[in-house]
Amino acid sequence: MSTGDSLVEVKSNELVPGDIVKVPEGLVLPCDMILLTGTCIVNEAILTGESIPVIKSYLPATKDRYTVNESSKYTLFGGTSVIQTRGGDKGYVLGLVTNTGFLTTKGALVRDILYPKEIKF
Repeated sequence: MSTGDSLVEVKSNELVPGDIVKVPEGLVLPCDMILLTGTCIVNEAILTGESIPVIKSYLPATKDRYTVNESSKYTLFGGTSVIQTRGGDKGYVLGLVTNTGFLTTKGALVRDILYPKEIKF
């Protein structure tokens, strides 16, 4: 988590939407986030089944409204593995936490498995 120009280490279960965090290289993301600086190569196989890593870039300054569906190339999803980061401002990659727990994309998949919708014939 970033406070001014310094970094403070926090546990992943303490993250809340609105936190700005340094994106960890070589780890699985604990939450959904918008990439604010730099670029990342991520493995989204857990969500999409696609075995080819995906390159994510930072969200550009624009007047358009951010939505996950239309802006997925700027979104890092919880449960995905960060293979590599390429520095942005100050040499590291920053992300804005948008969702945690069952509200993440991975959390929605788990929720659907645990509590499937009733099928009516």
